Amino acid sequence: MWIHGYKIQKNDTLPFYINQTIHQNVEQMANKLYRKYKIHLKKSVHSEACYLIINKGSEKFTVSFRNHGGRHISDIDIYLCDFKSWKDCEKYFVEKILPGIR
Repeated sequence: MWIHGYKIQKNDTLPFYINQTIHQNVEQMANKLYRKYKIHLKKSVHSEACYLIINKGSEKFTVSFRNHGGRHISDIDIYLCDFKSWKDCEKYFVEKILPGIR
C-alpha cells in the first residue's frame, strides 16, 4: 500500500504521520458504518494497528487493520501491505469481510 508516497511493507516500523493517516482512514470508514452496525474502534498508540470490534447480537468480532505480526487478539487480520491503496483495502473489508459478519 502506498500512502503519501510511502510504500508500506510488512513488519516495517512506520513513520508517525503514516500511522496517523491509517488511523484517520479507519476512523472515517468506521464512521460510515456506525449507522448500520454497533462498532467500537480502538487505535494503537504504538503502531498503525486499529481494531474494529463489531457486535452481532451476543457475539463480538474483532477485525484488525495492521502491517505487522506479533501478539494480538483478533478474529480477522487485514494486512495493509496486501493492498495497493486504502480504497482497495476498504473495498475488500466492506465487500468481502463485512458480509460474513452480518
